[in-house]
Amino acid sequence: MRVRITYDKIERTFRKTVKCLGNCGRYVTRQKTFFQTENPFNVHELTKLPKDRVQIVRELHETGDRWQLVSETCSHCKTKEEAKQ
Repeated sequence: MRVRITYDKIERTFRKTVKCLGNCGRYVTRQKTFFQTENPFNVHELTKLPKDRVQIVRELHETGDRWQLVSETCSHCKTKEEAKQ
């Protein structure tokens, strides 16, 4: 007999609107979902203890905040760059 264990998936969705890097003046909107599961194998790097829900949420927010700072290129400018190559 097999026992299947499912762990809680903790996810946070972030959205950003930034100016295009391609100098076209357009604004680019992106959305991304970050997630981790709350399980005994998801351990903290330093303590080697399993992360609790609060630690996971804090980590997800840090990751999402870093992602929101990265600039993007709009699809129009990406097509132009690909055509040049």
